[in-house]
Amino acid sequence: MNSASYVDILADNLLPEAPLITSGYFLFLQDNASLHVSHTSKSWFDANFVKLLDWPARSPDLNPVENLWGILAHEVYKNGIQYQNKQELMSSIKKPG
Repeated sequence: MNSASYVDILADNLLPEAPLITSGYFLFLQDNASLHVSHTSKSWFDANFVKLLDWPARSPDLNPVENLWGILAHEVYKNGIQYQNKQELMSSIKKPG
């Protein structure tokens, strides 16, 4: 995906749908991925009067599943544990408590 394809998706989906699910005013939320903050994307938002919610750099991911994977990985590999193979890893994941 690049900035041009991103703004095409927004033009085809966001602009037609947003008025149907909002009262007319909305803030669009996105993370700071390079294609989200590119000149092309910023220009498109300005030209289409789409207001963006400020999102700080290095902020937590917007996708809760990504956060869950981080929690799982932290738990599985705590105390510097390394596994020799997939079987060891799976046993550790399935082990209660």
